[in-house]
Formats: sequence, structure tokens, C-alpha cells
Amino acid sequence: MTPLDIYKAYPRQIARLDALKAIEKAVVRLMGGERDGTTLTRSYALATLMKAVAEYARSTCGKEREFIPYPATWFNRGQYLDEPEIPAATEASLGMYRGPDCNTPEEWEQIRQKVNRRTN
Repeated sequence: MTPLDIYKAYPRQIARLDALKAIEKAVVRLMGGERDGTTLTRSYALATLMKAVAEYARSTCGKEREFIPYPATWFNRGQYLDEPEIPAATEASLGMYRGPDCNTPEEWEQIRQKVNRRTN
């Protein structure tokens, strides 16, 4: 895994060079114990960032792009350490469509079943 992989997973891909620098700085901070005082290997720091980005990307489903911070801003602020946000209005619990990239396979199955019940 590389900083570029993390950048590609971030929900808003803009200012790539700044983002890659910020990701690298975040890796160094995590390796130095930023999260909880525990030092991490480079590969574990990268995996930690990837997990945080994946959780954050999921929380942005349904948000306007303009409200998603640039990746360099998000990494420089250390927002990967924040608690993950719950997706807007918890559409998943309501069984609502959130977009092709936002629903999990399980949610798609629930939506399909609801549609089938309504059409039969």
C-alpha cells in the first residue's frame, strides 16, 4: 500500500501533490505515536490511514462535493483520528437509495427485496 493508494481512496481527488505530501506527513506522525502514543511501522500506519479514509468516504455518501474537504486539508488537520461520521439521515436504516457507490451489497439486497414486494 502506498500514499497514492490512499489518495485514490479519498472521496475527493484534487490537489494531488499537496495531498500526497500531507499523507506522507500523516504517516510519519502515526509512526511517531500520534494516535495513542504507540509507535507504528510504516505499513501499519498506511493501513491505519486507509481504514480511516474508507470510513470517511462511506460517511460522505450523499454529501455535496463542495462540503468534502480537500484531501491535503483532511490529512493535515489529522481528521483521520476523528470518530467516523454516521452517513446523513442514516438512509441505510431506512432502506433508502443513497447512490451506486454508497450502498453495501447487503443494503442493495434489502432494496431489491422491498422493490420486489411492492411490484408483486
